[in-house]
Amino acid sequence: LFPIQSATFDLIFGGDDLIGRAHTGCGKTLACLEAECIWGDIPTIQQVGREIWGDMGRIRGDSPTRELSLQVGREFAAVAPTLTCCCVYGGAPIGAQCSELRRGVDVLIGTPGRVKDLMGRSALELCDVLCATLDEADQMLDMGFADDMAEILATCTREDRQTCLFSATLPPWVVKEAPKYMRPSPRVVDLVGDKEKKASSDVRHLAIPSPGPMSARSSTINDVISMYTTSSGRVIVFCQTKAECDDLTNSDALKLEAKCLHGDIPQAVREKTMAAFRSGKFRVLIATDVAARGLDMIVDLVLQAKPPMRQRSLRPDEETYVHRSGRTGRAGRKGICVTLYGPRDREAVEQIERFTKNRFEW
Repeated sequence: LFPIQSATFDLIFGGDDLIGRAHTGCGKTLACLEAECIWGDIPTIQQVGREIWGDMGRIRGDSPTRELSLQVGREFAAVAPTLTCCCVYGGAPIGAQCSELRRGVDVLIGTPGRVKDLMGRSALELCDVLCATLDEADQMLDMGFADDMAEILATCTREDRQTCLFSATLPPWVVKEAPKYMRPSPRVVDLVGDKEKKASSDVRHLAIPSPGPMSARSSTINDVISMYTTSSGRVIVFCQTKAECDDLTNSDALKLEAKCLHGDIPQAVREKTMAAFRSGKFRVLIATDVAARGLDMIVDLVLQAKPPMRQRSLRPDEETYVHRSGRTGRAGRKGICVTLYGPRDREAVEQIERFTKNRFEW
């Protein structure tokens, strides 16, 4: 077991509400599944859950993106094949998901938007949920999802409901906000702490100057990929916006075959793109932050076309840097994260370096 899994197992088995933090690539997803597997092993759930409870999911896990929901669903099916699991997310036919729920499920994994949609159609009731787990908890409780999560968790009305939250980043406001959705005095397991390096120590963190607009950085990206990966190494290039992803993917100056991943791409295409990237059919994935959290795959190089910035305040987004850089160097492997910066971006990169406490190579 990874440390986060062994550190949380007894607490989850004992029924405690839990807030857990560990570095990227250190087994948090499987730690999330521990609670679901433990509750799923209760015979009454396995034997009568589908007959009595119908479309009421007894165990529920939420994640912020479609890709992460699908990954969690695959991993759950692998570790608990005797339990029925339904994965619900936007962009997929809702009718098929309703039919699957009507047949009865033990575990529901989904994105907040689709879970709310199913609740609104009376296709999903959560009043008997035994365990609610939030993966990437800081994003799930942030402004973009906070109202949806409050509404969803308010319908999980069992007094003995267990709630578990996991993430690689837990800003102070999350630790303060999270207990509102939990029983009194939840247990906190923090394997990162304030003094430790917050980004993975298995990753080399480099900052490389690249002056000029985004449109001029394609040649630099070619050079960085050639220098820091092998001819078969896989790369994720992160851009701030969907438009930047499209422009870079279609740039004549980009010499390598690349495919794009962002929220405006049809779900079926997104799934095919991820499957092809995982299997090595192409080397370079150009993505927004839909690929920044939780996704577990072998990536040799993460390249950020510019430092991540918060959309509203335009301040450096240190937590997003931790998650982006964590797409490489996972499960004991080594990796490289390169951030390109212009003259106006250097201060942002320096602030990220101070926050993470990881030494950058300049």
